[in-house]
Amino acid sequence: MLGGRREFASLFGGPLLPALHDLLPTTSSVEEAYPDGRGVVLRAGEGVLSFDGFVDRTDRLSDKDVRGELDRALRARVLRRGLVLRCAVCQSKQFLIIDKLAQTWRCERCDSGNELDHSAWHRSTCEPAWFYGLHPVAQHLLRDHGDVVALLSARLSAPSQGRPVRYQDLMELEFVKDNEPQVEVDLIAYREDALIVAECKHSDDLGGGVKVKRRTEIDKKCQAAAWVQADQLVFATTASAWKPSAVGAISAAVRGFEGWSACNRPVVRLITDLGTNSSHDEVIRPGT
Repeated sequence: MLGGRREFASLFGGPLLPALHDLLPTTSSVEEAYPDGRGVVLRAGEGVLSFDGFVDRTDRLSDKDVRGELDRALRARVLRRGLVLRCAVCQSKQFLIIDKLAQTWRCERCDSGNELDHSAWHRSTCEPAWFYGLHPVAQHLLRDHGDVVALLSARLSAPSQGRPVRYQDLMELEFVKDNEPQVEVDLIAYREDALIVAECKHSDDLGGGVKVKRRTEIDKKCQAAAWVQADQLVFATTASAWKPSAVGAISAAVRGFEGWSACNRPVVRLITDLGTNSSHDEVIRPGT
């Protein structure tokens, strides 16, 4: 929908991300989800924000730049502009996208015809306010933490010392043998002269914290790194730190993996607080 990997990382790994997350409220209470009054909860897990709501949640950009980012997402249909309206018959509150607006509009719940007038507007003002909501595909992506991969892509592709870097990547790759899936990799990237295999998490552990599953997951990433002869093996998370048990398991798995070539065991990097100004990048030495 966005047209390419760079555009994907720019939106879901960029400054609009806090506002995008706020379009998935965990409560049905408008007061709890949007205490600033600049959003509307349609139902738990789905909300919309006004333009000012985006501006308030995007402190790194000017109003003009926020407008530009929103327009790009709107043109790609990842974001949708519309009005929050209430049906006069069933009293259902709904977000009617601009493509469906007309002087007479139909309720999505009861199919009743309604007039587009003062009585239907969510807020009783002289003119209705535009709101912005996510396309269902983007909702699913955020619920499945697909933005974590975008955050890492944005970090790896960021300019270095003020100059652009050579960068390309592929996301969500699966290695298959005899039609049987072997390994799934979140991100394979080429940055400058380094080939990178990366695992991306929103949690502070691997394998759901289960020791056997954790070791299996790490071994699979080692296998993928060995197959492509990666220079770096990255484990990145939006959590503030990896659990010590996860770090120990990564070190032990890399040290004990027998598939490395004699001269090509990758550098292991741990990235934490991904997507924040306090993000930390550490190289660990598993030993020999």
